[in-house]
Amino acid sequence: MIVMNPEAARADYSKCAKQVRAQGYFITDIDSDWGRPYDKFDVIKDGKEYDLWVNKASCKIEQKVLDRDRYSHYND
Repeated sequence: MIVMNPEAARADYSKCAKQVRAQGYFITDIDSDWGRPYDKFDVIKDGKEYDLWVNKASCKIEQKVLDRDRYSHYND
């Protein structure tokens, strides 16, 4: 396996993923923007899909938004 970006090779958001899972979320995807303080998690909880913005340093969920692509008829 060839690693093109050494920073990507050292990326580790498992600590945050564990904390997100511990709150009852099933993680379907994680977007990590290098240089930004948040990771975006695509998650499912209680049968609904959400986008979570998680602080990389503290692993605190800073924002939770119902996935409007799937649930545009809901008011959150």
